[in-house]
Amino acid sequence: MIAVLFVSTAGIGALGRWLLAARWNQRLPLGTLMANTVASFAVGVCNSLDGDADILIRVALFGSFSTWSTLAFEITRLARDGRRPDALLHLMSSLVLGIGAAWLGLRFVT
Repeated sequence: MIAVLFVSTAGIGALGRWLLAARWNQRLPLGTLMANTVASFAVGVCNSLDGDADILIRVALFGSFSTWSTLAFEITRLARDGRRPDALLHLMSSLVLGIGAAWLGLRFVT
């Protein structure tokens, strides 16, 4: 049963990320940036979860909503297309906002 819930929850997260990317990824991949930042904040907030709730919420839902493989793909694509400043901006923004959002999420619940 947990496997079915895991797959269903991961599907919801992946669909949410895809919808953001479809709407906001234009010149820069802002949809991915938003998804990674929101997921980082949520993971910080949910830091006290354990067991099945942790697996479903932090791993399945927010793990599929945010994806570092997509970030890596987008950065390498920007660099390959000769847009190295945009690639660096996307990388640095993702790291700073992601870590900052996770920290704020942790502070939100403590």
